[in-house]
Amino acid sequence: ERREKEALDWFRRATRPPTGGLDFDGAGEALVNEGRLLSKLNDRNGAKAAFEKAALELDDPSAYFYLAQLQEPGSSTQQVYLLKAASAGVTEAYHNLGALELEKFTTQERKPTSLHDFGMAREWFEVAATDGFGLSMLNMATLCKSVGQMDDALRWLEKAEGAEGVRNEAAVLKKQWEASVA
Repeated sequence: ERREKEALDWFRRATRPPTGGLDFDGAGEALVNEGRLLSKLNDRNGAKAAFEKAALELDDPSAYFYLAQLQEPGSSTQQVYLLKAASAGVTEAYHNLGALELEKFTTQERKPTSLHDFGMAREWFEVAATDGFGLSMLNMATLCKSVGQMDDALRWLEKAEGAEGVRNEAAVLKKQWEASVA
């Protein structure tokens, strides 16, 4: 119903005195939702404060993920927060760690000749892709194609065709790549 401000008020009542606190199951989730609403309302500082409270005081994995998004791209702080989220099973954190690793790799002049050459970027993408994350499936397909493993690349695209949000892109790439192989 687009009643974000009312929802925000309820989350704050749940997590702040005098009506609430942080000593209930779901307090971290309430703070994460508050942070997401504040982000949507363009209150970056408020969002960061909510994510920090959920992450640093309640050790909420999702909060670490969202807090990572507010850090300097590629910074060690961003990587630490992503690692905390990934260690708790946040799939998108795996993907983002893969992207950070791939970015480091692309600054090298050496051209990859096998998937192994992509190091941890491949590892993180593969974990996220296996967990059903569509963007990582596309990245795995691209990595496979770049080292000449077209069968594997096409298999990843087939999997991506079943993933929400990347279905169309995967179908287009698959059609293009199959045409180039034929």
